[in-house]
Parts: sequence; C-alpha cells; structure tokens
Amino acid sequence: MRLLLVEDNRELADWLGKTLRQAN
Repeated sequence: MRLLLVEDNRELADWLGKTLRQAN
C-alpha cells in the first residue's frame, strides 16, 4: 500500500511540477 502511494505521489509531483512550469 505504501509503495503504491509513493509511486502515485511521485507521478503526482512530476505532473504538478510540469503544470507549474507551464503556468509560469
């Protein structure tokens, strides 16, 4: 369960970072 959450968080962080870069 934790491993899956870590993977999801990693993808979410990557997507969020890309979104913020595009916004700026």
